[in-house]
Amino acid sequence: MKIQTFIRMIFSRKCTPTIVLFLALSNPFNALHAQMVKIISSSDLNNLPASDLFTFLEPSLDTATFVFVASIQAKDRDRKEIIESMYFAIREQAIKLGANSFRLNSFTRDTLDSEAFLVLDCYFATDEILNINRSLREVNAVFLFGEERKDSKSMKVDVNKEEKEIKAGTYLKYVLNENEELLLSKGGVTGSSLLLKGEKETKSTFYSLSGFGLGELSRQPANGISFNSGRINKISNMSLGLLMVELLQQGN
Repeated sequence: MKIQTFIRMIFSRKCTPTIVLFLALSNPFNALHAQMVKIISSSDLNNLPASDLFTFLEPSLDTATFVFVASIQAKDRDRKEIIESMYFAIREQAIKLGANSFRLNSFTRDTLDSEAFLVLDCYFATDEILNINRSLREVNAVFLFGEERKDSKSMKVDVNKEEKEIKAGTYLKYVLNENEELLLSKGGVTGSSLLLKGEKETKSTFYSLSGFGLGELSRQPANGISFNSGRINKISNMSLGLLMVELLQQGN
């Protein structure tokens, strides 16, 4: 069913409450939330408070400094853009268990069965450890993501008026130091552009050129995609951005 038809039927007097419920459950919008989430393994920790925080743990941080809560798997259809929705599905379950941080366990795509699997190891870390974790993060970096799946098309973007190609499954990285500028443009005259100005010790930023995440805004704390300039989308959820960096390969 087309989305426009679905909307017209909902607001039509011909639609009974039962029909509306059926349509809502079968509507393509809900395909975005069709993940199957399960706990693979868990600790015996009890009474951990639910947390709104779910932060990426830097690889250089010693695992002995935080406490394991659970390994959680999300399973979904192997769509072109899938990592973000699976991340937020796991996040929703993890914070209920009291986890406030995570590391990547594995990510696989089963092309035979057209399924994708993401497993995150979820932990509880004290405020002191979380502060140390933040201090270990790279600063002044700008990451540009293309398409997630390697069999997708490459994407082109102008960086300081020089055309760059981002192959599927990769990202580009730039270091933007204090007082430097980075001009991003996509789509020519009718497209969009973004001018970034470097400041001292600035948090790294992440941008999607493929538009992933726009269907997940309702599930993201403080909106994972903070704005959409038409073709260049900023990912304001840093932990999601760092996860993407770990899953994709750096391009040239």
